[in-house]
Amino acid sequence: MVRPPVTSEAADPPEIANNPVKHDTTVLVQDSK
Repeated sequence: MVRPPVTSEAADPPEIANNPVKHDTTVLVQDSK
């Protein structure tokens, strides 16, 4: 509850530009779901 999903999504685009590798990891985690 402390971390709303909206904040996570909003932080995704900037993070991807800074660390594309991190984005890949996130995608893998989502796929695993």
